Amino acid sequence: MKKRITLTRTEKGWMATFHGDADIKELFGMETIPTSYDASAPALTVLNDIRTLNPEYNVHFSNKVAP
Repeated sequence: MKKRITLTRTEKGWMATFHGDADIKELFGMETIPTSYDASAPALTVLNDIRTLNPEYNVHFSNKVAP
């Protein structure tokens, strides 16, 4: 089963939550980290880029994001 990343857009930018990934939590001290995208970045661009950079993850939007 692939690991999961959930993408959420905030007022400041896009955040990525790495569900159950102990390595990310150990490295950053949390599961949710900011991406390099600001809030104006198109949702589908963020999704496609994050998927390309993290092929071992199932990447999806949170329920709060409309593409």
